[in-house]
Amino acid sequence: MFRLEHGRSYLWWFPIFGTAFLGGFVVCEFLGGRPWAVLTLPAFVVFLLSCELRSGVALDSWWRASYAKGTWQYRALIAWHVISLILFVGLSYLFIAGIAGQPAESPHARGRDVFEPIDKLELLAFASMFSLTIVWLGLVLWLFRRLRRHHPATYELIGSPTLFWNNTPRLNLQFLRFLFSSQWRQLPDPALVNVCLVMLVFLCIYVILFLAVIVLFMRGAFAVH
Repeated sequence: MFRLEHGRSYLWWFPIFGTAFLGGFVVCEFLGGRPWAVLTLPAFVVFLLSCELRSGVALDSWWRASYAKGTWQYRALIAWHVISLILFVGLSYLFIAGIAGQPAESPHARGRDVFEPIDKLELLAFASMFSLTIVWLGLVLWLFRRLRRHHPATYELIGSPTLFWNNTPRLNLQFLRFLFSSQWRQLPDPALVNVCLVMLVFLCIYVILFLAVIVLFMRGAFAVH
């Protein structure tokens, strides 16, 4: 199994994984089979976990081998990857079983009947993303208020952003850098540290759902045509 080197970046894995994930769905749709490409999600997590456990080092948010075995970050990341594996296995099963469980229809009704359950999946995905967006905005609002009241120096360092008025692409980038860096871990504020950790996990789940919505749109387009 691949051995990770401490301090080295493995961000180049991301385009490979993304190409395999999206390209696999295109191939499955073109061949007209089941969406087996969804299995690339749990397969990649298994590969990642195997590398981390064998190497004794875990990848950080920027896919850099930063946290050695024995640190709390290493244990937290390993636990998160195990949870991700369970979620991805369940998602893959539901996705493939849902497609396989659709009754066979005549060629004339195929486009209409196949598209109908996809519409339901799209509606569920959009509803989930909308709910997650509301929760995310609430977390961001709480974090900005907490930084402004208890850590004004850090708040000014990231540009004193607000939820709507003082919100520019540059400030958003600074905020993401702050969230994915270790600055908030150094603040003597356990509540803020816990919320930032939740926001990191939350953001990862949101990105996964966003990719799932793109896949659903692609499947819907192929079903219509």
